[in-house]
Amino acid sequence: MKAFTLALVLLPLLACAEDFTLADGTKFKGTVTRVDPDGLVVETERGVEKLAVYALTAEDQKRFGLNQKAAEEFRLQQKTARTRQLAEQVAAVRTQSAALEKKIQDAPTPEQTAARLRVAQTGFTAEGTVIEGTEGGARVHLTTTRGKAAATLLEKSTLTKVELGQGFIYGLQGAEGDTQRGTLYPAGYYQYVTDFGIVRTVRAYATTVETALLHGATGATAAPGNLDNPRDKLPGNLRGGTLLDAPKR
Repeated sequence: MKAFTLALVLLPLLACAEDFTLADGTKFKGTVTRVDPDGLVVETERGVEKLAVYALTAEDQKRFGLNQKAAEEFRLQQKTARTRQLAEQVAAVRTQSAALEKKIQDAPTPEQTAARLRVAQTGFTAEGTVIEGTEGGARVHLTTTRGKAAATLLEKSTLTKVELGQGFIYGLQGAEGDTQRGTLYPAGYYQYVTDFGIVRTVRAYATTVETALLHGATGATAAPGNLDNPRDKLPGNLRGGTLLDAPKR
């Protein structure tokens, strides 16, 4: 299907399957499971999809009590609420980080100093593309570069791009699709729940040493366990000071 927004959800059926014809002439059979101000959530043989108001015929818009003005207002409200929530979460993390940094700077113990140094040594440069803004930061797709650039025209560059997969960056603020590059410090693991209710675990990172410490980073590393288990692999096969201890099972 085309010209409408897709969104996967998991909801009980609210009606029987019926024949639909979209504004562009596309025909299909589906079951309406939810009516939102900005469109219909419909279950089809392809899965659960979100039909935006503008994709529906005038007849169906009227039948379900929808209109494009209300839909636009609803989308704007949702976007504003998400932006405000992310800003508040980032501000809270930064406040906590600043408080921890001040405490460490005021009277750091030898143990704190050693931990801070270890965490600082785990830092590496990466590029993250925002997938979704979530509590306290953003879930991103990460890549990094390994190798060495050519110092002269006669030398050959060994730089290669390494995919690190999904990760969560505490304190990162950005809209979906935004790309940011900088130094990251491993900060354990982060769990989130998908639209289907599945709990996923990804590696967590922080943009500052203080934030990493705030979320339990110690700078300790651990050798990978079962290499066939993605959760036990080091991201991008990196070695040495890039991970916290493996989580307990």
